[in-house]
Amino acid sequence: MDNAKLDNLVNDPDWSVREAVAQCGRDADLDILFNDSDAYVRVAVAKQGRDKDLDVLVYDRDWRVREAVSKHGRDKDLNHLVKSRDWRVRDAVAEYGRDKDLDVLVNDPDVYVRRRIAVQGRDKYLDVLVGDPDWQVRETVAGYGRDADLDALVHDRDSDVREAVALHGRDKDLHILVDDPDADVREAVADVRAIIA
Repeated sequence: MDNAKLDNLVNDPDWSVREAVAQCGRDADLDILFNDSDAYVRVAVAKQGRDKDLDVLVYDRDWRVREAVSKHGRDKDLNHLVKSRDWRVRDAVAEYGRDKDLDVLVNDPDVYVRRRIAVQGRDKYLDVLVGDPDWQVRETVAGYGRDADLDALVHDRDSDVREAVALHGRDKDLHILVDDPDADVREAVADVRAIIA
């Protein structure tokens, strides 16, 4: 096939073709596509990780592009993206896991961002998140089975959190939760007792 025809794929009217071209990572193509009108093409460019592209794409209007930029973990990008208005971008920053970002994001207004931090299981943040207002975050904290957290969460107002406590199988928790008002919690107690019996 004629190389000139292959070179023209960078200008194809179909975004998915241009995305495929960007995924090939040829510098000449990326030089054109970093400013493509389609966000998926710009995501593909960002994934290539060229510094000159990331320097521009960190400010992109589309959250998907900024999320892709965050995956490279460049300090200057994360410093900017931790303040993003879009929770999905902040979630990606939290996933990267720099302490200075997590120190800010542990109090993020979005539950998914706080859960992302809890999933990392770092004591410093679990100590804060054990008292989180959202049950999903507290349930994630309970999943790590730290004694102090289980002690605090065995009487949690949410049954999903208490069920997560029961699944750790500590005798003192099972004795409390065997009489729980929620059938799912009592079922978890029965399941755990069957396993450890």
